[in-house]
Amino acid sequence: MASGFDTTPEQQAGQLHFLKSQILETKAPVLTRKDADLSGQTAIITGGNVGVGLEAASQLLQLGVSKLILAVRNEQSGQAAAKSLLVSRKDGPQKVEVWKLNLSEYASVMAFAERVGKLEARPDIVLLNAGIICAKPTFNPLTGHDEDVQTNYLSTVLLLILLLPILKAKPSAAIAAKNPVPHISVVSSVLAHWSKFDERSADPLLPAFDAKPTSNWNMEERYSASKLLALIFCSELARRIPREVAIINAPTPGLTYGSSFMRQTAGTVLGFIIGIYYRIFGHGTNVGASQVLAAAVRAGPESHGQFLENGKLRP
Repeated sequence: MASGFDTTPEQQAGQLHFLKSQILETKAPVLTRKDADLSGQTAIITGGNVGVGLEAASQLLQLGVSKLILAVRNEQSGQAAAKSLLVSRKDGPQKVEVWKLNLSEYASVMAFAERVGKLEARPDIVLLNAGIICAKPTFNPLTGHDEDVQTNYLSTVLLLILLLPILKAKPSAAIAAKNPVPHISVVSSVLAHWSKFDERSADPLLPAFDAKPTSNWNMEERYSASKLLALIFCSELARRIPREVAIINAPTPGLTYGSSFMRQTAGTVLGFIIGIYYRIFGHGTNVGASQVLAAAVRAGPESHGQFLENGKLRP
């Protein structure tokens, strides 16, 4: 068993561990202001208008974050989310802003990062939550890449790279006594551990995902592989970025119902079956969000470059 872990990589990748994690393990609790006071801090959440992202936004506001940026593809949906988040807030002036971010377009990613660079204070918390799972083979019309790989890996890590110099160069708006080390949490999935990753031997690697699909194409495997690529990237990046610059980690919310994540299967027999499975073994978005925020808010330097599940470091 690896040092610091309570399970082995082989166990982590198994169905038995998954069921134990979902049903039996104690989850990281929803944080309170006694656990973390985020007053003065700025946070960014990609995909913050629905599901786990929206719930995480609500929990961040409860922790007192002063400025929250919802990075969304659909600005109308983002504005509705921002309105719902602020309607019950009575704890003083808190700003929720909606910024356009389309992870299918590199130009949108770069424009978003440039806008972040114009802020007076750096973001203290960056939650790279937006993701996609395609129910059928889908390729990005601008890049030609598989859309799961494009969104969950390529564009996500591009945004991560572009934000790092900003986090390093700018001060926090939090008072000096609470000056935090920035956290960047790339939302992952236990499915990353389940990927067969048949493309691993391809050289170069990316074209192997862009090849014309065969009858063996599997939506779960493609999503799993895209999440594995992001997990590998974060682990390797953490070797090169000092944890004093930013703590980079990869938490999983676990299997979560009540989000629009599987929206592409809505109205289908497959979608009906998946919905039942999620209800039996999943938990609500409030629980999923608290697992993510345990990493994005509370996890220390020991989590740098690590995968986290239920608030614990896992292989």
